[in-house]
Amino acid sequence: MNRAQLIRESDRLWHLLVAHGFQHRCILCGLSATDPHHWKYIRSVHQYRWVLENGVYTCRTCHNAIEQDPETRARLYAVIADDYPHLWAWAESQPPLGSRPISNWQIKTILAGLQRTADTLGVSYATQKAT
Repeated sequence: MNRAQLIRESDRLWHLLVAHGFQHRCILCGLSATDPHHWKYIRSVHQYRWVLENGVYTCRTCHNAIEQDPETRARLYAVIADDYPHLWAWAESQPPLGSRPISNWQIKTILAGLQRTADTLGVSYATQKAT
């Protein structure tokens, strides 16, 4: 796989695993959800882009509100602190990083880890064929 395919496949698998972790329900309203959200570090920070603890699952309405409304974002942080202490603890223990690029080898290693997690959890996925 080339770099773009590795990133796409890692994004897709991360999305599936975050959805599974939240039982396909929005963290804020509890309705059926469709959108993963990087709650602590934005996706351009590749070192944390595919870390499951950096993801929450949201419906489109709540996701848009989180992105645009500081009060909704604060409510998200309160829900995480109260109901998902392992996510909060992870975020508190991670140093802030810049958006420096990572190598294809590092992305392959991350993808392999996501695949092992999916296999362990029984999350169904189909990978693209290597080119």
